[in-house]
Amino acid sequence: MACKNPATFFLETLVASISGLFSKVYSAASRRAKEKYVKRPNDGLTHARSEILLGTRHVIDLANHFVYSDRANQVEAQNIDQELFSEFAFSVDQLMELAGLSCAVAISKVYPKESLTREKGAILVACGPGNNGGDGLVCARHLKLFGYRPTLFYPKKPNKELFQNLTTQCEKMDIPFLSYLPSDAQLIHDSYNLIIDALFGFSFKPPARPEFATIISKIQESGLPVISIDVPSGWEVEKGNPEGIQPEMLISLTAPKLCAKQFFGKHHYLGGRFVPPDLAKKYELSLPPYPGSEPCVELPPPCPPPEDNKDEKVKEFDSRVTSRIHDAWLTIEERACSGFSIGVKHMKASLMKTITESGIASDVE
Repeated sequence: MACKNPATFFLETLVASISGLFSKVYSAASRRAKEKYVKRPNDGLTHARSEILLGTRHVIDLANHFVYSDRANQVEAQNIDQELFSEFAFSVDQLMELAGLSCAVAISKVYPKESLTREKGAILVACGPGNNGGDGLVCARHLKLFGYRPTLFYPKKPNKELFQNLTTQCEKMDIPFLSYLPSDAQLIHDSYNLIIDALFGFSFKPPARPEFATIISKIQESGLPVISIDVPSGWEVEKGNPEGIQPEMLISLTAPKLCAKQFFGKHHYLGGRFVPPDLAKKYELSLPPYPGSEPCVELPPPCPPPEDNKDEKVKEFDSRVTSRIHDAWLTIEERACSGFSIGVKHMKASLMKTITESGIASDVE
């Protein structure tokens, strides 16, 4: 079927350009490897691997720019929320319910209840005083309905009726509330499987107040996998914070924020399937297609540039890049014409075969 949307034509051109770049990279690498292999077999193979890896990195950067170039900064995120409330007549509790549900669904996909062996699926949900904390309350309620055992830590409850209602709903569903966070991080580790970080959202500006800085520190010290809702707590929404919480999973809401570029965890999801097309167009949000009736979608990870001295988290992240290249291609294919995507699939299959045969995965690790 022919594409009528000019934006789709642009995507076709982008994919074609990337395809051509791959072709050139691998042709050049193949020629040079062949020449050097005859003289010095080991040097030739190493050289080929290096060239293919650098070429792959360059193409990933292009795909990275395509997928992540529309991240929202702090002002844009605030404006989008305000327009949802005013022009599109959404209520705060309505969006909070959709956001919290999408978070619970995403968590259930990555961490099935059966895989959580400690205390029959026990999860600690740390909630802050703002809307991000409200998302956490809703998420906990849905996780309870899904069969998990959430426990809430809500140290500063607002006096607003909305948050009081959310608290009552959780209490009526027999979700326990902690009056304080144990000072012993090991006790936290032994009592739960996961920690959901719903302390601060995109309105946060560092540094955190002392009482919340202590909470963030305890979450980090626990050693448990952390799932951050929208923005990892302690991070500046536009620049991130390498010293703050480093979550294993990030669930962006509405659209990924700028700080998501600094996220090197294992799983990145987008939730909150409520953005009207006109609003997405106004703010140039190139949101990925949601599968079927799902309220969330997994995003391909951003790729850090190659560096000689990488810390362990970046090395661990890098080792997964090769195996997940196809995720970025799937995103591009879904936005391009179906007929054109057939050619992309053939090209992608050839790429993955080349990487496997060349041993790139072991090099990246």
